[in-house]
Amino acid sequence: MKGVKISLGLAAVAVLPSCQNFFSPAYLPEDEVQMRALEAQIEAIPDVESRSSFPEGTYEYFVSHLYYLETMVVYRNEELLAKATPASPVYICLSQQRGRLYVNGQVALDWPVSTGTEDRPTSQGRFSILEKKEEHFSGRFGVIYDADNNVVEPEADSRLHKVPAGGRWEGAEMPNWMRLTHSGIGMHTGMVVPGERLSHGCIRMPHEISTLLFSILELRSKVYVSDEVEDCFPCKEALRQGDELRVGRVAKRALARKLLNLTIDAEERAQQAAKLAEEQELVREAAEKAAEEARERAEEEAEAREKEARAAARAAARAEKARRKAAERAAEEARERAEAEVEARRKAEEEARERAEEEAEAREKAARAAARAAARAEKARRKAAERAAEEARERAEAEAEARREAEEEARERAEEEAEAREKAARAAARAAARAEKARRKAAERAAEEARERAEAEAEARRKAEEEARERAAEEAEAREKAARAAARAAARAEKARRKAAERAAEEARERAEEEAEAREKAARAAARAAARAEKARRKQAAREARAAARAAKVARRAKEGGWWGRTLNALGL
Repeated sequence: MKGVKISLGLAAVAVLPSCQNFFSPAYLPEDEVQMRALEAQIEAIPDVESRSSFPEGTYEYFVSHLYYLETMVVYRNEELLAKATPASPVYICLSQQRGRLYVNGQVALDWPVSTGTEDRPTSQGRFSILEKKEEHFSGRFGVIYDADNNVVEPEADSRLHKVPAGGRWEGAEMPNWMRLTHSGIGMHTGMVVPGERLSHGCIRMPHEISTLLFSILELRSKVYVSDEVEDCFPCKEALRQGDELRVGRVAKRALARKLLNLTIDAEERAQQAAKLAEEQELVREAAEKAAEEARERAEEEAEAREKEARAAARAAARAEKARRKAAERAAEEARERAEAEVEARRKAEEEARERAEEEAEAREKAARAAARAAARAEKARRKAAERAAEEARERAEAEAEARREAEEEARERAEEEAEAREKAARAAARAAARAEKARRKAAERAAEEARERAEAEAEARRKAEEEARERAAEEAEAREKAARAAARAAARAEKARRKAAERAAEEARERAEEEAEAREKAARAAARAAARAEKARRKQAAREARAAARAAKVARRAKEGGWWGRTLNALGL
């Protein structure tokens, strides 16, 4: 593949030198002879003074200037403009591409215009303004957009071009529109190039001038359009002097244009020769680069195959290591589960022993609590008896004293005392009964709690045994799962190894196909290089033909005047 690419690159390099026969040297002997002759003719023409015999600041001085018809300079007489009325006529001179506004027979305003081209000329004659619109858009000429707002036709004619589905029409903007004919001819703001006819028939003028005329003129104001200078120009003597000044310059410019064309042609040939050399150098560099890329690609492929082999070996080693780790992890998990079961049984036994001790201690506490309750009840009974005896003694003393004070009261108190003693005895009996009942209840509660604790211990032992059985079953199932997982891991490792081998084979096949495709592309690239060389030869021939046509066009414009004159004048020629 490397040899094929190098041979194709050398073949492409060999094709281009044959195209040199279609190019001329930078300078031919006959070109140099013509250039020297033209330079001698230019030097023989005397320089022309651009000064005028008319007073400076007058309209005649403005018209007689050397560059009057080739600039965008506007003449304004503010004194006359202040007197302008809708009746002031406007004259448009097609041959000069100038417009003039007359006030009381004198020129108040002189400005450049661009009228209709040769294919769509501006109508001549006397016209009246039929319509005025400050904002106006053409109904015939404009731009057509498609549904995605892309320009389809930048210079569309509504009579010739159709708007696509979903598209739109946008008429050309014509500010300060002043209609002259019913066929769509009028005066408005537009692009103006001095001395050039650019429009579709309308009279274009600078925006400042159109705004001024729009404010002065009204409907039925007169506009005269003529191709003859005599029909619309009063300062013929000033124009004659300007023409005399321009005669020498026009001749000098025509010779300078010829000299410039010869120089341009020689420079273009030199540039084409340099470009051809650059293209040859690029082709050589491309061939060397293709050879280098082929060598690098071969090295990369060898390195890639070696990397794949190493990757396959590493994958197999990783699979074996993963299988061993899975087996070790399963064994470790089984050992940990056995230890966890032993620890759980030990903890269950220790918890049962602690619960038995807690129950014995609770029973002992309940017995002590019952004894303390009985002692508190006996103590309460004694205190109640002592309090009753004390109260009886106090009442007896009170009765003795009361008897001394009044028998009736003594008798009543004796009755109350007997009743109080009876109540006290009944209260003491009820207190003793309540204490006995509390002691019995405490004993029954302690017995009930002991029975409940015994049942809870039995239930806990049963649950612990059941959990131990469940853990044993889970461990057995886990060991079985670990064994199955190890088997699956081994199967996956084997499958991964086979896939890696298949992938390596597939990639090798794809690389072979890519190499074949690259060779085919290199062949096509060589064919395209040869086609480009042929196309470059044809383009050069077409370029030379266009240069000849351009020279003829320049010669024709040299006779008519125009933008070549302005360019050469700007260059000082």
